[in-house]
Amino acid sequence: MIRLEVTCDFSDQPRARDVKHPCESLRGRSLAVDSIGVIADAQRALERAVEKRGWKRWIIPALGRRKGYICGPCYARAKGDV
Repeated sequence: MIRLEVTCDFSDQPRARDVKHPCESLRGRSLAVDSIGVIADAQRALERAVEKRGWKRWIIPALGRRKGYICGPCYARAKGDV
C-alpha cells in the first residue's frame, strides 16, 4: 500500500494564519491518499482527491517557480479574491 500525504505549500507564509480564511494544513486538514498498486495509481488517486477537495496546483516561488499543491483558502488569496 502506498500513502501520499500533501501539505499546502503556502502554510509557512504569514498570510496563511488569516482568521477568516486559515490554511487547511494549519488546521490539521492535510491531504492524504492511500492506494494499492503502483505509484501511477497512487498519483491518479491523489489528483482525484485534489479536485474533490478544491486544492489547486500553483507556482511556488520558494521552489524555484515549480508547481505545488495549495489548499482552497490559500488559492483564493493567491488569486486576490480574499
